Amino acid sequence: MKKIILYIFIVSSVLSCRSAAEKSASGVASRIVPQWAARIEFREREAARDRFTISEHKGKLLIEGSNANSLCSGLGYYLANIAGVDVSWDADDPVELPADMPMPEESVSVESALPMRFFLNYCTFGYSMPWWKWPQWERLIDWMALHGVNMPLAITGQEAVWQKVWMNHGLTDEEVRSYFTGPAHLPWHRMNNIDGVDGPLPQSWINSQAELQKKILQRERSLGMKPVLPAFAGHVPQRFKELNPDAAITDIPRWCGFPRENLCHFLSPSDPLYAQIQKEYLQEQTRLFGTDHIYGFDLFNEVEAPSWDPETLADIARNAFGSVQKADEDAVWLQMGWLFHNDRRHWTPENIKAYLGAVPKGKVIILDYYMEHTPVWTLTDSFYGQPYILCYLGNFGGNTRIAGPFNTVSKRYTEALKKGGSNLVGTGCTLEGFGVNRFMSEYALSRAWDSGLSDKEWLDNVAFSHLGYRSPKAEAAWKMMADSVYVHGSISECPLFCGRPSPEKWYSWAVVSKTFYNPAILVDVWKTLLDEEST
Repeated sequence: MKKIILYIFIVSSVLSCRSAAEKSASGVASRIVPQWAARIEFREREAARDRFTISEHKGKLLIEGSNANSLCSGLGYYLANIAGVDVSWDADDPVELPADMPMPEESVSVESALPMRFFLNYCTFGYSMPWWKWPQWERLIDWMALHGVNMPLAITGQEAVWQKVWMNHGLTDEEVRSYFTGPAHLPWHRMNNIDGVDGPLPQSWINSQAELQKKILQRERSLGMKPVLPAFAGHVPQRFKELNPDAAITDIPRWCGFPRENLCHFLSPSDPLYAQIQKEYLQEQTRLFGTDHIYGFDLFNEVEAPSWDPETLADIARNAFGSVQKADEDAVWLQMGWLFHNDRRHWTPENIKAYLGAVPKGKVIILDYYMEHTPVWTLTDSFYGQPYILCYLGNFGGNTRIAGPFNTVSKRYTEALKKGGSNLVGTGCTLEGFGVNRFMSEYALSRAWDSGLSDKEWLDNVAFSHLGYRSPKAEAAWKMMADSVYVHGSISECPLFCGRPSPEKWYSWAVVSKTFYNPAILVDVWKTLLDEEST
């Protein structure tokens, strides 16, 4: 009996000595590979940069890393490249393990090439996530940790904050909830595009999303991530405009054909009310959700600025960021670079330079949103010295075609790492929807690490993890996919039958029915993989 008590005491003492990072990484292992979790040991080691080491120690898998995120990245590397295990971002996809847990034949050490690894898109919260519950989020967060994401967009539940702010400014509960859109349209409401569509927003949904956000943030932070929370971007309700007739509020032009009653209203950052609302919003958000001092807000997403004069744009940026900095002196502004690509007629190099240059160096980070189509850093002298994150977008609206120019993406990451300047600080994925072409997002995130793997070796490991064992035929099939099928970026590719019906004529910007590869090659690849799996 004394021996049993002593054993329990020793085990408890060892477990209690583990760092928070080690415990969090063990939690991921227990959720993703519960059958192996007892044979995986995590050790936190200090390092100047994010890094992990994988080795065998006394019959166990030993993963050492500089923080929770690096430890989880080490586990992700082991599963994909050594164990041959594929982990989906979809909670409904099972994780299939080989009969025996393989150990590394030799020690592997990997260091980060880029310190920031961003993930998600405002639109993803509408196209894929509005009805997600905790099980879906839990798997996605674990998947992000396995792939080294340490800067996820975290915009769930913000309506609970805005509800309190706007009611403090004289709006009724009904007026506030009618200002919001329904859940599926909230991303475009949050980006200053539309108001009121499918509203009013139910109070039960507002409350449940706030509680969900707390769980999301707690888990992300425990895994070494710094979630990007929103800030005020000038978007105000119609009723607020009526209550403040002297405020500098302009109507934003109608967006994407929505009726006039759904248009948005923009409060100029130069108006004293802007800084007041910013402070109130950030204080309430911090009270509810805490902060990691990185705030995502976009003043002119797919809408026109009040003026295209460089000095006016500089003044807007200076005042907008200044309002955030007054509320949080450690604030950093995360700015989508989509507007610089999407409206190049107005966002000339002169205007971009004025806009970004009005913010102190290092206090704004730009997401170079759509690098597979247009790497904007090449057009702006690397964003004029401001830090930026090179992002692979991958799809619009979660369109379901096979798409993603693998070799082009590879070349552009290599070029950026060589020529993009020291202010290239990260890689990211800005996908608009889940369920398609996951391996392309995983590849983009892998470029944040100096793994030493060539593209061919990385693809071989994709074949390995999808099949569960090494197969020259499967490796050749995946190489064919990369070279001959994954050759074109996703503009709005989806089958014609996904287009919006019209009794007059067919037209939709969201449907490009052309196939950009030879379908016969895809059939050959499928046959090869099916034959291999059946053996």
